[in-house]
Amino acid sequence: MKKCLNIFILILLQIVPAFSQNYIKIPDTTLPRTGKVYSLPIYSNMNLQNATNVKIKIYFDYNLIDIKNISGGSGFAFNETNPQFSVNTALPDQAILEIVSSQFNANYSGLLCLINLETLVGSDSIAIFSPLEIEIDGIIANDINFENGTILIGDPVFPVLHEGISRIYPNPFNFFENIIFTIEDKTTVNFYIYTTLGQLATKIPGSKNLKYKIFDNAGTEIINIDNYLFPRGIYRLYFESIPWEFSSSAYSIVMVTNKGYFRSNFIHLK
Repeated sequence: MKKCLNIFILILLQIVPAFSQNYIKIPDTTLPRTGKVYSLPIYSNMNLQNATNVKIKIYFDYNLIDIKNISGGSGFAFNETNPQFSVNTALPDQAILEIVSSQFNANYSGLLCLINLETLVGSDSIAIFSPLEIEIDGIIANDINFENGTILIGDPVFPVLHEGISRIYPNPFNFFENIIFTIEDKTTVNFYIYTTLGQLATKIPGSKNLKYKIFDNAGTEIINIDNYLFPRGIYRLYFESIPWEFSSSAYSIVMVTNKGYFRSNFIHLK
């Protein structure tokens, strides 16, 4: 028994270097100058179940970006369709976007809300969205890891995409999990989840043990993923465990595309 316990502890140490910290993340992206409105997602893993009011402040360059509105609602942490926002432009190159919400979805999919914006005409530029602080029920949270987003404004520049699973968070998890994966060329995608003994626990699409959704990089849900051809891009698989169907353990997840097999690991804790 002691030997089995030691082996399991070694597996945990190899799979997960540390427990996840609360974070707010704005992803890097490229937005062209077209006069159209684009959506920039704000990701987080914060538990807002007991919150009554949340206020987020974000630095950005008002000379380069015009904030149109904020989107929330079903699937987002902020339940208002258009959460309130204001922009302080006293220092235009260090303008402060403030987003306020008082309605929350407790079991949201990892997206706080979307910033709907227009890039302004000018020479190719780089705009930084830098989260400054988050205030929950009048108290500034100090245990949050803020991740800036770099927005390249200009003609689209397509980054080199390496197909595979790039990130799993939170890890370990006890209710919901997000898996970021990348597609190089149009392909179908299937996920297979295995136990440490190599037994198939479930698969996506088609799982009866998990509730799952897949979103594109703009935060739009892909409704029907059966035999769906995923275009080149970055995607997020979100799933929730059904407690009586999915046991606590270490698991491997294998993504299968036209290019091959891609594997990573995670831990489920109840």
